[in-house]
Amino acid sequence: VVDEHGWSGRYAGGYAAWDADRRSRSDRNRRQGKAASVSHDAGADRSPARASAPAPAGGAGAGGAGAGGNGRPQRSMSTIRHELKATDRLVRQLSSRVTTLEQHLAAITDDHEALRESGAELHATMAELAAAEERWLELAEEAEQRAADRHRNS
Repeated sequence: VVDEHGWSGRYAGGYAAWDADRRSRSDRNRRQGKAASVSHDAGADRSPARASAPAPAGGAGAGGAGAGGNGRPQRSMSTIRHELKATDRLVRQLSSRVTTLEQHLAAITDDHEALRESGAELHATMAELAAAEERWLELAEEAEQRAADRHRNS
């Protein structure tokens, strides 16, 4: 499952369980109103991606790893490297798409409708790219922290 905040991973029960959980959180937030959105669960940070990211499949003891500093189980370095590679690939693809769209946008001279559509597509692609870059930075930080923890424990 990949959610709207860039979290990706396995979810116990699959997509249907993730979607049902997401919908129940959304309904609960709507019922509680805006005041509830200001107060987050204890220990949660203020980023929407982490506040809404579900726990990975397998529970707290998945893979035999201990809990990380954020209450989630630590993932293996190979998992982090795999996600880094996939995210890096996505960043390269999106960067290439942004370049192509910018060139296309520059070539449009007299069609205001095509200009508007291309501009909107460029804007959406750039937002996707920014999210992918942010995810890459988070993964790189996690990999560094995991390596430092491993070094301290050896």
